[in-house]
Amino acid sequence: MKYLIIGVLLAVIVGGSWVSGYAVGSRNTKIEYVTKEVEVVKYVERKKAEIYAKPNAGRDGLLKLMRDNKL
Repeated sequence: MKYLIIGVLLAVIVGGSWVSGYAVGSRNTKIEYVTKEVEVVKYVERKKAEIYAKPNAGRDGLLKLMRDNKL
């Protein structure tokens, strides 16, 4: 009986450690994903501003940028 209680207690401790570790790890992943998403949005906005700042962006010029994956 004594070993059963110790075994159950050990299982609860190990299970709790796993659950708390999983929760902390998943939280960090979401924060990293949001940070990368914000950086991508800032990069896209900066590139848009550069393209809009160029004078006389014609159809051919815009198509060339699209083909070069810059637009």
